[in-house]
Amino acid sequence: TYSSVQEAVNAASGWVFVGPGTFNDQVSVGTSGLTIEGSGYDTLIDSGTSGNAVDVVADGVTIRNLSVQTTAGGGSSSRGIGYASTNSGLTLENITVRECDDIGLYILGSDAIVSNCTTNNTDSDGIRTGKPRTIIRGCTVLNAGGNGIRLVGYDSIVESNIVTNAGRGIDIAGNDSIAIGNRIHNSGSDGLFTNSIDSI
Repeated sequence: TYSSVQEAVNAASGWVFVGPGTFNDQVSVGTSGLTIEGSGYDTLIDSGTSGNAVDVVADGVTIRNLSVQTTAGGGSSSRGIGYASTNSGLTLENITVRECDDIGLYILGSDAIVSNCTTNNTDSDGIRTGKPRTIIRGCTVLNAGGNGIRLVGYDSIVESNIVTNAGRGIDIAGNDSIAIGNRIHNSGSDGLFTNSIDSI
C-alpha cells in the first residue's frame, strides 16, 4: 500500500489497484503497459483547482473503473484525463468525469479506445481527440460547455454514444471518420457537424 496514487503508480510495473475513497492527487503515468483499476464510481481522483487529475505520457496504458474531477469554476483549464500527443495505445473504460474546468477526456495520442465513459459538467468539450484511429463507443456526455465529442484525428469512429446539453453535439474535424448510432439531445447549435473529407 502507498500513501498516494502517484506513489503507487511510480512503484508499479504492470498493475495498480485503487480502492474506494477520494484521493487528492495529480497523477502522471509514465510507465508503458501499466493498468490502473479502481473500484468504480466511488474511487475518485480529485486534482482540485489546478492540474489535470490524470496525465498519461506512456504507451499502452489502461485506466478503468474510476472517477476523476477538477473543481469546475476554478479557472485552471485542467482536464480530467489528458493523453500526450507523442503516445499511442490508451484504453479508457468505465471512467466518470464528475466535473471539470476544461476538457473531460483529452485524447491527443493515437490508437485510443474510449468505452462506456461518462463526462458531466465540463467547461469545454466532454471528449476531444487529436490524433488518428480513436474509437469512442458507448459513452455518455452530459452538460458540456463546448462540443460533446470532437474528433480531430482522422480514421476514427464515434459509435453508440449519448450527448445531452452540449454547445455542439458531435463535431468531426478529422478526415475518413465515421459517426454511427449516436443520440444527441438539446445541442446549442448543431447536433452533428463535419467539415472533413470522406467522413460519414
